[in-house]
Amino acid sequence: MLNKTTRTVLVAMLCLLGSACASTTSMPLNAPNANETTVYLIRQHAEPSAWNLNVSIDGTKVASVANRSYVAFSAPAGTHALALTWPLLAGGADVSGNVTLAPGQAQYFVMSGRVAVGGHTADGTIVNSSLQVREIAPVAGKALIESLAAK
Repeated sequence: MLNKTTRTVLVAMLCLLGSACASTTSMPLNAPNANETTVYLIRQHAEPSAWNLNVSIDGTKVASVANRSYVAFSAPAGTHALALTWPLLAGGADVSGNVTLAPGQAQYFVMSGRVAVGGHTADGTIVNSSLQVREIAPVAGKALIESLAAK
């Protein structure tokens, strides 16, 4: 029989793992128009794979993207601050920078990265973490989304 503390910890862990299964967005996907850009964020493979990657635009969280999935939403055209951050316990590398969204267009961004043990020291383990974001052509973006859906 598990004690109350152990049950609480197990339930919390299951909730955390369950939340990493699906991608979500708080932004609507509107019909294409001259004031907005349709943004596709594709997480092809970015470690740590068990955690969702949080996406913020101009300081507001707009999406949470699971590994090997994508989200699509409409955003105002123009230059925006884009930030990709991991949950505190994930330990991955965060990335931020500016992105220019073209009015009336669809833009596809691929997020990829890896985490690897780089060695050991007397003080602990060295972990190397990387995260990259790059824009790809719409044809390549559509094909990548189709390949993710096929698996």
